[in-house]
Amino acid sequence: MFPLANPTVQHTLPKPTQSNKFPTKFFAGVAATVLMVVLIVTNMYDVMPKNTLSACKKQFKETNRTEAGDSFCKCIHTYGNPLDTCLDEYEKAPDDIDDKR
Repeated sequence: MFPLANPTVQHTLPKPTQSNKFPTKFFAGVAATVLMVVLIVTNMYDVMPKNTLSACKKQFKETNRTEAGDSFCKCIHTYGNPLDTCLDEYEKAPDDIDDKR
């Protein structure tokens, strides 16, 4: 019932296998996700308020929306209205009249 000698049982664990392979698929996925987020954020709106009034107005040069763009930029930078309000006004504004006829 009481063994006097303890049997020596050696429990050997298998050596952990570590791979030195670089996780390219993971980093490619991360890079693709970051790129996609950047593209979505920068192209979310057709019209962007930019950082200054002059930079905002530059995006409307040589378009048929210069007057609406001027109103949009003033709405954001001069009057300090929310972006959604100014975008609604911009979308409702008519295109410029072409005087070249």
